[in-house]
Amino acid sequence: MTLMFPPSPKLKNMARAAAWIAVIGMVLVGGTCVYLAFHPDLVVESLQQGTLPNSNLPTDMVLLIAAAVAFLPIALFLIGMWEARTMFHLIGDGFLLDQDCQKSMVRLGRLAIASAVLGIVARTLILVLMTSNNPPGQKMLSIGIGSGEISSLIIGLLFFIFALVVKETASIAEENRSII
Repeated sequence: MTLMFPPSPKLKNMARAAAWIAVIGMVLVGGTCVYLAFHPDLVVESLQQGTLPNSNLPTDMVLLIAAAVAFLPIALFLIGMWEARTMFHLIGDGFLLDQDCQKSMVRLGRLAIASAVLGIVARTLILVLMTSNNPPGQKMLSIGIGSGEISSLIIGLLFFIFALVVKETASIAEENRSII
């Protein structure tokens, strides 16, 4: 079922701007990843955040695994920004009540919740990996939930609610069309 309603100029402009912001975010994060690929010392420095100042560096293989784990939330972010761009294009083109837009909102909700969980797991795993070469008593394990994870959970739930509201609105609009 395709329900198209011409968006107001304000909504169209806002959706267009939001789509561009998503693309700019993807380019900036992707560019940072490329930059870091050529500066491994900065990657190691970043991975060491939260460890003791005199921590031993893990083996090269463990460093590579830690870097890969650190990249997972970034990859999820890039996927989320692409999905957000898609949703904003649908809204800007007048397909707010379309099933594709609803599905996009649900996917964004899932990505936001997955991002919260993955952020907690990745940070914990990176700390364990980065202190794995320390002597006994200096290895670290820390599990933390911060405002970023809580915000991601709330945003994910909001997307699920918006998807349901859009679905119900589309049902009402379809019912009204069939009456007329």
